[in-house]
Amino acid sequence: MTARAKMRASEREALSSEKHLRDIAQTVIRLGKSAGAEETEVHLDETQDALTRFANNGIHQNVAEHGLAVSVRTVLDGKTARVSTNKLDHDSLRTAVESSLSLAASQPKAPLLLPMPGKQRYTRVRRYIRATAELSAEDRARAVRKACDLAVKEGQVAAGIFVSGQMQSAIANSRGLFATHRQTRAEFSITMQQDPAASWAKGNAADVRYLDPQALAKRAKAARYRIWFGSGAGVVRVRMYRSFNEMWKGWKKNLYLLVGGTPGAVYRELVWVLPWITLALLAFGWKAPPAFVAGLGLLVARHAMYASTLLRNHFRVMYILYYVPAVALYAGVLWASYRAHAQGVVEWKGRRISVKAAEQ
Repeated sequence: MTARAKMRASEREALSSEKHLRDIAQTVIRLGKSAGAEETEVHLDETQDALTRFANNGIHQNVAEHGLAVSVRTVLDGKTARVSTNKLDHDSLRTAVESSLSLAASQPKAPLLLPMPGKQRYTRVRRYIRATAELSAEDRARAVRKACDLAVKEGQVAAGIFVSGQMQSAIANSRGLFATHRQTRAEFSITMQQDPAASWAKGNAADVRYLDPQALAKRAKAARYRIWFGSGAGVVRVRMYRSFNEMWKGWKKNLYLLVGGTPGAVYRELVWVLPWITLALLAFGWKAPPAFVAGLGLLVARHAMYASTLLRNHFRVMYILYYVPAVALYAGVLWASYRAHAQGVVEWKGRRISVKAAEQ
């Protein structure tokens, strides 16, 4: 079976039957009784979620997960404690019950502890929609494609997520209570950016048929709210790095992954950031003055572009003085980060962390 087929099968896998949940609950209750618990309560929570993530007008991640967790609460001599596990075999459930009783025994008595409720009748809440439960990765991809096509048509860049899933809960206890609830969910969130404007829209529903990703994309496209990054001086204070050495090690640890985690991504970033043509003209200009003048002009143009960015984001234009050293520092730490990941080890706060360089 291919990876895509496995993913599709995982996404379409059904939730556990009510009988299966009842069997697990009854097993835990029997284990609690045999272990000496006065009362035993069981919570079961099962979730099956799938997510499609997109950025730069394209899908870059599709993941799915399916899990069932069991939470056991026991009562002994007016004391209570809870233990959770995601292992459903008999030995693991017995261990959870015994651990809960052991923790309860070490707790002080709770004078206001109420007895567990007996059998109850609950009104069914209809929030389980088959169309949402059966939504596939291909269905989400088609919706994302339409939203991204709209962004491309408008000269914008789209990013966001499309999530669909189903979940159920069950509660049971040794006094005869047993109740279940299941529901589905779908959520679409999108951010549209067209420098310097950005906007965001989000929608969610139990029934995916009431969710219109393309309409949300159009709403985000039309808003075009302007954004800017302001200085946090006098507003917030951070102290992640206490010295230049710590800052260098922190960026050395993360920057390679941040730009893409491949040698090709590092190459593209360096080509984009470093003023190669400007540097070549300035170097050649010692023998050819016109080349030096041209290189100087390109350097001034780069400073002007940087000044425009600073002003647009409400920073002081004098910060252009940091442009040249900042470019050199950024390129240096990026290269150091690449070398560290290529060698497989980075250092942080006195620890040597093993990493695996991504393949190109």
